[in-house]
Amino acid sequence: MLPFSDRVLVPVSSPFSCPVMDGKSLRLLLLDHASPHKVMANSTEEREAFKLVEVVKDYMLSRAKKFVADCDGRAVLFSYGSDGTPLLTRANFTHVLDAKKVVRNAGKAEEFLIERAFLRSTDESGAPVMVSLGRDPALLGDGKSAWHMFTALTRFFPLVQAIGHTGIVVTHYVFDRAIWSALTRLTRQRHALYHKVCADQGSGSEGAHRELFDWCVTTACANHDCQNALKWALKGAAGENPEGVLKALHVSIASVRNGLDLLHGSLPAFVSGSLQFVPARLDAQKPLFNFWVTLGFEPSIAELCADLQIMWNNDNLEVSDVHREDTGLFEKICHIMMNACRFRSFTDSRWLTVGDSCRSLVGCLSLGLSRWFRSPEMARTTRTTTCMASNSWTRPPSDTP
Repeated sequence: MLPFSDRVLVPVSSPFSCPVMDGKSLRLLLLDHASPHKVMANSTEEREAFKLVEVVKDYMLSRAKKFVADCDGRAVLFSYGSDGTPLLTRANFTHVLDAKKVVRNAGKAEEFLIERAFLRSTDESGAPVMVSLGRDPALLGDGKSAWHMFTALTRFFPLVQAIGHTGIVVTHYVFDRAIWSALTRLTRQRHALYHKVCADQGSGSEGAHRELFDWCVTTACANHDCQNALKWALKGAAGENPEGVLKALHVSIASVRNGLDLLHGSLPAFVSGSLQFVPARLDAQKPLFNFWVTLGFEPSIAELCADLQIMWNNDNLEVSDVHREDTGLFEKICHIMMNACRFRSFTDSRWLTVGDSCRSLVGCLSLGLSRWFRSPEMARTTRTTTCMASNSWTRPPSDTP
C-alpha cells in the first residue's frame, strides 16, 4: 500500500488536462484499478491506468530520494534485488507494397529484468521506517550477462552517498547465484570507483572517511538456491531426466485444470458407480486425519475424510459401512471430491511450486482420480465434445448463413 499524503498533488500540463487531483483521491483511484474485479471498460480507462502507473513510479522515486534526504546522517540500509523473467509479449509486423499494407502480430518470448529495492532507516524518535522502490522491467534484448544486469542496476537508483547522505550506508545486493560472483565484483568496483573519484575531486582524508561509511554486501538468492537444492534432491526419484518428469507433471496437472468442468459433470455418476462399503477400522481415525492434513486438506475436511474412512482401494471408493444409512453421504463425498480438486497452476521451470500441486494430485489419486477420468460418463462427454469439435473443423463452408 502506497501511503499517499493528502498534500500530494498531481499536476497535468496537457491542454486536455483534468483538475488537479489530491493524494487521497489518487490513492482511491489506485485501489480501484488494483482491485481483482476491475475491468477496463474503454480506452479512456486504459489511458487513465497508464497515467496512474507513471504517477506511481515517479512518486516512488521521488519519495525514495526524499527519504534519504530526511535521514539526516542516520544509518540507511539500501537492499536491491533483481531477477530475469521470461514473458510472452505481442510483436507487430508490417509490410507495405504499392500503398497496400499488411499487418500481422504474433507472440514473442522476451526476457525482462524485474528490479525491486527497499530503503530502511529510523526516524527522529528511533522508530524504524521503510520505503519501497520499483521501476519499469528492463528488456534484456541484447543479452542477460552480468554486464547487462549491472548496467540495469546502475540505472535503477543512484548510490545513496551520491545523493547527499553523510551517515553510514549498508548497500545490500542479492542476485542469482549463477551471476552472483561476477556482479559482486562489478558492484564493489563501482563503489570503489565512486570513492576514488570523490577523493580526486576533494581531499584524500574526506574520501577515505566517506569510504569507511559505505558498507557493500552481496548475497546469492536463497530462493534460487532452495529451488536447485530441491531439484537435486528429487533427482533420484525423477530418474535421469528430471526436467522431462517435471514437464510431464506440468502437462498432466494443466490437463486436469482445463478439464475440471468435465470432471465435475461426471462426478455423480462416478461416485454412485464406484462407492463400496467396507468394515470400519477403529484404529484408523487419527492416521487418516494426519494423512489428509499432510496433503493440505483443511482440518474440517480432513476430519470428515477420517470419519468416513474414505479411500480409493481395489478399484473402488471405499467408505466405512457405519455410514451406510447416512442420507447425506452422497453430498459429503461430492463435497470432499470437489475440495480435493484445487490444483494450482505452476511452471515447469520452478521446482518450488511443485509441492502444492503434487499434494493435490496425490489427494485426488487417493480418491480415485485415475478411475474418475475413465468413468463412462466422462468418456461419453469427452467423445461428444471431440465429435462436435471435429465436425466444426471438417464441415465445408456453406453458401447460406
